[in-house]
Amino acid sequence: MMLTILTLTALLVQILPFTARFEWVIIENGEADTARGQIYFVAPWRIYYDVDYPLNQQLSVVKNMMTIYYPEESTGYVIKTKSQLETPLSQQSIPAANPDEMMSKLGFKLTENRLQNDTSYAIWKSKNSKAVPFSRVVFGKYKKIPVFTEVVCKDNTPFTRTFFSNHIRVDTFNLPTRIETERLNTDSTTTFETMTYVGIDTSTAFLGSLFRFRVPDQIKLKRINW
Repeated sequence: MMLTILTLTALLVQILPFTARFEWVIIENGEADTARGQIYFVAPWRIYYDVDYPLNQQLSVVKNMMTIYYPEESTGYVIKTKSQLETPLSQQSIPAANPDEMMSKLGFKLTENRLQNDTSYAIWKSKNSKAVPFSRVVFGKYKKIPVFTEVVCKDNTPFTRTFFSNHIRVDTFNLPTRIETERLNTDSTTTFETMTYVGIDTSTAFLGSLFRFRVPDQIKLKRINW
């Protein structure tokens, strides 16, 4: 994972609590899957999804545990992983990073700064190819707002490309409301993922309503360890 858990936690803390309508589209092998609903985020590791399309479900992600509940079917799952679960907000938090502070600690050195079409790119290369799984990381900024990241494998093929756009100012943080990611899979296919947010509310009035994400006691949850 490109960002260490401690670094990613530090980044997510910078995002204020918010709620918004979301649309999450994943295209794999030419087929698109879409989910819509409401997201609730409380830094650093409490994320809730109230999905209303294509079916009703509630998801909560708290650190390394995901709970999925299907109210209409009275079924649910608890998925526990050995490390922090990655969510779209993991990618969204990347623009909050200060590469000068982060990349050196992760084993990279700044090798080039270049300007192209009004976007500035900082290229970081690994100090020791045996110590890190990637050869290069690129950060792009437009008018000082992060708009692009690219992680490159050791064979110089892109592992992920992420584009950030439609930013809104939330306190001191420029929150991207559209995140587009291209991810190279182990079978050489590419997965395209787009997350968009509308109607963002940072008033925190929603915090008291999050109790509803608790699964009723009578529901027997199936437990899965990854």
